[in-house]
Amino acid sequence: GLTLATSTAVSATDSSNKTVTAWCPVGYRAIGGGGQVSTSPNTDIHAENSYPTATTSGWIYSANEGDAVAGTWGITAHVVWAQI
Repeated sequence: GLTLATSTAVSATDSSNKTVTAWCPVGYRAIGGGGQVSTSPNTDIHAENSYPTATTSGWIYSANEGDAVAGTWGITAHVVWAQI
């Protein structure tokens, strides 16, 4: 049968560009994913990448500052996984 669930991973909250990976449990594979920017200000933060890992065992999400942002921000990666 198909088992479907999600996992998340959260980056550090600071002013640098970020990449974070949400991992699947052992024996499961990523079938989708994405991410979001958290904390303020997020007006000039741009999603850069959102894709599965090479082995489909997780989901990578990254974001960067379009211009220098005064303040701190973070990102969260989400992976939807299934046992297939």
